Amino acid sequence: MKRLIITCCVFFSGFSALAQSGPLVSNPEVLPQYPKGQSGLYAFINDRMTYTEQDRAARIEGEMIVTFVVHRDGRVSDVEIKKGLSPDINSGIIEVIDNMPEWRPARAGGQWVSARYSLAMEINAGARTARPLF
Repeated sequence: MKRLIITCCVFFSGFSALAQSGPLVSNPEVLPQYPKGQSGLYAFINDRMTYTEQDRAARIEGEMIVTFVVHRDGRVSDVEIKKGLSPDINSGIIEVIDNMPEWRPARAGGQWVSARYSLAMEINAGARTARPLF
């Protein structure tokens, strides 16, 4: 009986979380936006991203693609590395994105909606910079 009650509580709390963030919309009319625009987004990343001595010395650089969900309340979650560089750089960018301020959410049908956002960037560990790929 105790196991059944715990299972029900876990199920309904998960359902409640989904109801609060809503389903992901794949093609919203308006994409999520960082509050200070793209230049502010990269300033935030560059101010907070740290690179290990090994990555800087190896001058690791290249393209990185990261996706994450911007919920209809502006929260960011579910960060995924789609194309990474080094384990340290990958974990560093996940930490930076996990700690971003709230975004302006996507809009579809006149409503705020949750949507997945893709961020394509060029990382240069030697220069300690991230910049837009496009």
